[in-house]
Amino acid sequence: MSSGTSTTPRLLVFGCGYIGSSIVEKALSKGWEVTIVSRNPERMAHFAGNPRVAAVAADVTTEAWYGRIPAEVDLAVNCVSGGGGTPGDYHRAYIDGMRSISAWAETAPPLCFVYTSSTGVYPQTNGETVAEIDAAIPEAASPRQRILLEAEALARGVPAERRIVLRLAGIYGPARHYLLDRLAAGTTEFEGTGDFYLNLIHRDDAVAAVFAAHAAGLPKGAHTFNVSDGHAATKAEITAWLAARLKMPPPLFDPSRQSPRTLRRLGPGGAPPHRLIDASAFRTSTGWRPDYASFKEGYAPILETLRRC
Repeated sequence: MSSGTSTTPRLLVFGCGYIGSSIVEKALSKGWEVTIVSRNPERMAHFAGNPRVAAVAADVTTEAWYGRIPAEVDLAVNCVSGGGGTPGDYHRAYIDGMRSISAWAETAPPLCFVYTSSTGVYPQTNGETVAEIDAAIPEAASPRQRILLEAEALARGVPAERRIVLRLAGIYGPARHYLLDRLAAGTTEFEGTGDFYLNLIHRDDAVAAVFAAHAAGLPKGAHTFNVSDGHAATKAEITAWLAARLKMPPPLFDPSRQSPRTLRRLGPGGAPPHRLIDASAFRTSTGWRPDYASFKEGYAPILETLRRC
């Protein structure tokens, strides 16, 4: 049900990156009116000329956008990225941005607020199965995890009837397939080890989860859920499967080397993030199910697109 007298649902999206732009596309396909707040006008240019999209070029950490968005919003989604990836970048994007959103919501509370967080909040590295209650404790948390957890706490306090934190697993999909890109480029050896789990979620399923959270009629208050396809596989298994589709031998792994990308994800003691994400609570609470049940279903259309190129 829409707020106020409008019969058209209104969506407010903070961030217009890989997930944010896809959320906008999904909302438009459902007939919603959309307002985007992003500091990157180029990313919003794709929606220029659409009468149902208002693009507000502004830094979410400032107050510059407060008077430029609808007074009544059915669903507000914060999916701003971490910028450059340093602790300072994360703090500005996640903490300062969330505080600014919360201050705005004091005078214009949305009916539902969703924050797309990350399963990166979990510190476990021994193959454990982790549920929502197993997030990092301060002693075990890395600087990035502490910032994510603080942002989640702020999100759960944003003035809104429902505040929903979605801890998304590793996102992949069209134009975002790092492992496949490296293999297609001829990589035969990866840095680090391949014997740790990768928990994944296809972009389209992550977007569907946002709308499922909004539509589920959850009780008023704050909720936190894991979102993954539920079929984790080791990095070695995934790369071997992809390599076979490219008619290549399975890649080797070199534990003596680490890429900058991998180093950012290492847990306590330098161990990779080896754990199984339990996302059953979200499925039970909302009825959501992934269209791409595992990486095999998700990568199949991507591989087909590559073959046609």
